[in-house]
Order: sequence, then C-alpha cells, then structure tokens
Amino acid sequence: MPDKSLAKLLHLHPRTVQNYSDQQKNLDPMQSEHLLKLISLYTKGEELFGSVDEFNYWLQKPFWDSKELPQDLLNTPGGVDLVADEIQRLAHSYVV
Repeated sequence: MPDKSLAKLLHLHPRTVQNYSDQQKNLDPMQSEHLLKLISLYTKGEELFGSVDEFNYWLQKPFWDSKELPQDLLNTPGGVDLVADEIQRLAHSYVV
C-alpha cells in the first residue's frame, strides 16, 4: 500500500510514515493495532480474491445491503473488523 494511503488510514501525515520507516521508529500502540489489523485483512483479502488488486477492487464496491464502501470503513480498527467479518462471510459463502 502506498505511504499516502496508509498514512490516511492511520490518521498520520505521509512524511511521518516515511520518517518512522526510515528511522525504524515504532508507531504508538493504537496505530500499531490498526496497522496489524490492516495487514491481516489484506492477507485474508488476497487469499480470497487471488490478488491484492482484486481485493482493492472489491473494497471500492458497495456492500450488498447499503451504499457504503468497504474501503470507507478502514479508517478505524473497528471498521477493519467489520470488513474482515464480511470477508469471512464471503469465504464461507454467506452473502448476507
């Protein structure tokens, strides 16, 4: 994921993300938890959809029962959990 996109999801400036990476500095615990959940979500998404590109495409499509996009929920750890639950339902063929 590009630094800009990651920074937006973690509520950080892109330069901050780059500086943390360059200096091997740790994120605060909340941002770390959020990042770990995103990594897990993308791992599951890649497994289910076959590629990160296909998963990103799915993230930009509305859920079955609303106009809300899965990508819009990734700004919070709780939202990541909701998207992960939806992926789990898809993996087990539970559409609703």
